[in-house]
Amino acid sequence: MSTFIEFLPIVIFYIGYLIKDIYFATSLLILAMIGVCIFAYLREKKIKPMLLISTLLVLILGGVTIFLRDPNFIMWKPTIISALFGCVFIGSIYLTSQTLIEKLFSTQFKAEKKQWNLMTWMWGLHFFAYAYANYYVFENFSENFWVNFKLFGSLTWTLLFVIIQSIWISYKGEFIGSESSN
Repeated sequence: MSTFIEFLPIVIFYIGYLIKDIYFATSLLILAMIGVCIFAYLREKKIKPMLLISTLLVLILGGVTIFLRDPNFIMWKPTIISALFGCVFIGSIYLTSQTLIEKLFSTQFKAEKKQWNLMTWMWGLHFFAYAYANYYVFENFSENFWVNFKLFGSLTWTLLFVIIQSIWISYKGEFIGSESSN
């Protein structure tokens, strides 16, 4: 449910674009992100850092997009946030005792430090690759193509990565509650 709620702003953005234009869609995106933050706070009494950072970027870049009537600002948002997440994930290998992936998933399965680091590298590189892909698309294709890529491309990209990582984890990790490692 939480993942669906967090994905909803992208769908609302897409629908807003289909109804009118990127400025209307950006206005809806800003409202939707604020709504998701309010929902998260009411439900969990906190807002996840990734959601908060993403919302702040939408507020800033979306606001500038609307004010200057320049869609490039909102188009930069996925590149900036993905590159930032890539830095945070990879930085957690060197700056913390537990990688970010280990903190997120250590209650679900066991892995050696080397495996946690590798998974963290995989996620970090995934974010950097997506940041570049978004940049490439908005620099080389139409606004309409970018909007479609934003919804369908990002969803497909992430889904494929999660499937690949899940298969890898099933071979390399030991799930909590399982009898033996694969």
